[in-house]
Amino acid sequence: MSQAQPVSYQDHEVTAFNPPRPEQQLASANIIPLRGRRVALPVMLDGPKADALLATLIHSPLGVYIRATTSTKRDEICVTLDIAREDLDFTLHTLISTLPEGTIGMLTTRGVMRAE
Repeated sequence: MSQAQPVSYQDHEVTAFNPPRPEQQLASANIIPLRGRRVALPVMLDGPKADALLATLIHSPLGVYIRATTSTKRDEICVTLDIAREDLDFTLHTLISTLPEGTIGMLTTRGVMRAE
């Protein structure tokens, strides 16, 4: 059990309380990172229905993953999804079931993908 010890600071007496600290040695396997690495997954929506496909994607559960670097070229819209690696299975399953007309691009680590 710890005890309070009087400490003097320029004519003021303050009582410091130091609670006991248990010595715990954590193995590195028990340490969980705060945030995992994220990846960028481009999805191309093309054809005359590209706007409707984009609206479908925005209103799907994947709408929260859309990055601001969405680009358009002629009849093609390229949407980049910013996802955690752990969410890749869910993302691909949802993309295939929600947008079978979309084209899934190459998976890259975040920050490597260029906005064109």
